[in-house]
Amino acid sequence: MGAVATLAPQLFGGIVAQVPFVDTRVLYVEPAKWIARLRAVSTGSPPILLRAEMDAGHGGRSGRYDAWREVAFTLAWELDTLGVGSTAAVGSAAGTEK
Repeated sequence: MGAVATLAPQLFGGIVAQVPFVDTRVLYVEPAKWIARLRAVSTGSPPILLRAEMDAGHGGRSGRYDAWREVAFTLAWELDTLGVGSTAAVGSAAGTEK
């Protein structure tokens, strides 16, 4: 039994599954099936997102700046899901709020 078949109805937290589109080890359809099943059995309404990287391989994006962008997306997702990130807070912290 795989991860998709063993999911039972319950409340899941916010989930983002990041998958490279071109991966010889794990095809993008496997995480897509998992996300579809999570959405079907989730008893709550937290965000469940599938993010497909069109230019990445199995190890993620290559290059220092691309890797930083990937980490920045992950951290922003986590902060937003926890309700920590807010544009008003960012503007006032930077002193740019009008």
